[in-house]
Amino acid sequence: MKEKEKGCVLAFLLCLVAICQMSIDIYLPSIPRMISLFAAPVEQVQMTMSIYLLGFGASQIFYGPFTDRFGRLPVLLVGLPFFSVASVAMMWAPSIYWVLFLRFVQGISVGAASVCARAILRDVFEADELPVASSYMSMGWALVPILAPTLGGTIQIHFGWSYSFLLLGVLGIGLTCWLIMGIGETNMHKTSTLSVNEIMQSYASLFTKAEFRNNMVLLSFLFGIFSIVNVAGPIVFQHQYHFSTVAYGFTMLIVAFGYLVGSFLNTRLLIYLRSVHIIGVGTIIIFVTCLIDLVIEFFGFGSAYTLICVLFSIYLSLGLVFANALSASLGPFPDLAGIASSMYGFLLFCSGSLISYGYAAFLESNSTSLACAVSVLGFLMFACHIVFSREYCAKYSIDC
Repeated sequence: MKEKEKGCVLAFLLCLVAICQMSIDIYLPSIPRMISLFAAPVEQVQMTMSIYLLGFGASQIFYGPFTDRFGRLPVLLVGLPFFSVASVAMMWAPSIYWVLFLRFVQGISVGAASVCARAILRDVFEADELPVASSYMSMGWALVPILAPTLGGTIQIHFGWSYSFLLLGVLGIGLTCWLIMGIGETNMHKTSTLSVNEIMQSYASLFTKAEFRNNMVLLSFLFGIFSIVNVAGPIVFQHQYHFSTVAYGFTMLIVAFGYLVGSFLNTRLLIYLRSVHIIGVGTIIIFVTCLIDLVIEFFGFGSAYTLICVLFSIYLSLGLVFANALSASLGPFPDLAGIASSMYGFLLFCSGSLISYGYAAFLESNSTSLACAVSVLGFLMFACHIVFSREYCAKYSIDC
């Protein structure tokens, strides 16, 4: 494939990633309003995040085999239109229970976009191109949390919460048209059957690779941090610190900009350092930042501004870790890109759903509980990297 064609495909993949991420972030400034409108408990409205992630993650385990057997195109032509219908239907949701149901449908349908985005990335780009291409996707993934809460806050002020979902539906329709007219099929290694036994063997084969196992653990904790911040952030900033809807949107713009900075730095650092070393730098920064945050909260010095600084630093670190862990986990599977992508999504987003559900169900959303939860995940990432990097460096006989 020519470089120009690869650029077009990468732009489409960025949009696929964007619509998945926007579905998470765009309505966050509206959560306090939804609590009031539906007369629902805080934790029930927060569950709209968890149930989306559950559908998003669980569905991907099924999409992978279908993309490997039939191709990326037909799977996307089912997922994107269903996502658009569920998003537009949110305009007429009469209760929080309908919102929860439609969020689950959104997650299931847009899971196709997530699997196919990673599978197409592996289809089109060679192994040595993956880290850089993944970094650009990571930057795209970062841009959406920067823009979506601000956009969602503006929509909430002028139109209402449901119009954010209407926008998602329109974007889904637009991507469907682009897919048909400008992208087409990229899977050149279609499998011959959909044998359940062969599929199970393929999934099992992923875990024979230490690169996949280890990086999945890191990425699961990483996405747990994102999920907790998304669940707790609107309540902490708008209720505890009395930020307006728009102010919260701009706050998350600043925080998510840290992820963009980290992703950009990663593209520069890859010139000089191995991926494993960059991941190490990222986990160290996360660990140190979380310790500082705990000390600040323990001595009662916490404020909205210290929390913004802490989250900015954490997101910057996650930007260093994400692209490298993603490319390392998918790199060994050029002929099983769909299977690998679906297991990746299943593990990542189901773990995010479980972690965010646990936070919403058992902890009160305030700055102290947020600091404690993120610190636990940050420590686990740091500890896992120490163990995994020793194994990696011993295997490839490099200096760590």
